[in-house]
Order: sequence, then structure tokens, then C-alpha cells
Amino acid sequence: MAGAACRNEQAAPGGAAGHDAPAAEALAVDEQAAAAGSQQGAARAAADALQDHCCCGRYDEARRVLREAGDEGLEAAVLAAATAALHLACAGGHGRLVKLLLRKGAALDGRDAQGRTPLHAAVMHSHRGVAAHLLQAGADASLRDASGASAADLIAAWAAQGQGLEGGGLASDV
Repeated sequence: MAGAACRNEQAAPGGAAGHDAPAAEALAVDEQAAAAGSQQGAARAAADALQDHCCCGRYDEARRVLREAGDEGLEAAVLAAATAALHLACAGGHGRLVKLLLRKGAALDGRDAQGRTPLHAAVMHSHRGVAAHLLQAGADASLRDASGASAADLIAAWAAQGQGLEGGGLASDV
């Protein structure tokens, strides 16, 4: 964050040495707040990038964001966004990303604003391989969304049409 330091130096030429003690303390508090705000901004940008990469199926880029977040101490903020990213990866049928996000700690049964889980997203978008992987990983198919539908209900509808989890030729999406 050399840029932030440069801006502070320009705003206060000569540093805090020429200020009285309370002014120097206020400047230090302002600098700490700016650093925290900058870290929050970086965390938000990283979380947004992770979600974008997962939505678009960009495995290498998502992996890079997760790796860099850990290096920069932003991991907690980025992993908080990993559940939303997991929903996006499941909806898109991006099996490698699903596996990556689960390894990194994304919530297997995390809910979105409609109360849907990643399993709901995979099933609703007919990604049978991803749905099968989530179930093998321990996803709870009985959880109901805000409308009262469970992933188990949707899977049963597939079965009634002769399209169980093993059907559809979508095993390659995991």
C-alpha cells in the first residue's frame, strides 16, 4: 500500500514531527482508519472478483484470488463471499470451481437470499454431476428454500422423468 503512504506524506509534508502530541495521535488514528478502509476495499474487490470468476467458470483466476487473499490477510473476507461464489459455480455447472471452493471452506449448505443452497442451484440448472458431488460431500437435500421447495423435491422430479442424478451425461461437469 505504498500509494496510501505517499498520499499521507503529501497531505502532511514533514510528517507528524512538527505537530503537537494530540494532533500526531489524531493523524495516526486517521492513518489506521485509512489502512483499515483500504483493506476493506481490497477485500471487497477480491470477493467481487472471486464471484465473477466463479460465475464465468474461470478456475485459474478464482484460484489465484483465493491464493492471494490468503497471502494478504484478506482470506476471511474473501471466504465469507465464497458461499455466494459456490452458488454461482453450482448454477453454472463449474465442477472444478465447486471442488475448489469446498476445499477452501465455502459453506456446503449456505443459503442465498431466497433460502436456496448450492445444491438447489445445481439441481435447478440441471447440473447432475455437480449435484451428485454436493450430495457425496454431505449436502442436505431436505433443506427448503423460501418457497418451500427442497433439492430433494427437484431431484424426485428428475427421477419421475427418468433423469436421475446418474442420467444426462453431465458427469463431466465435476
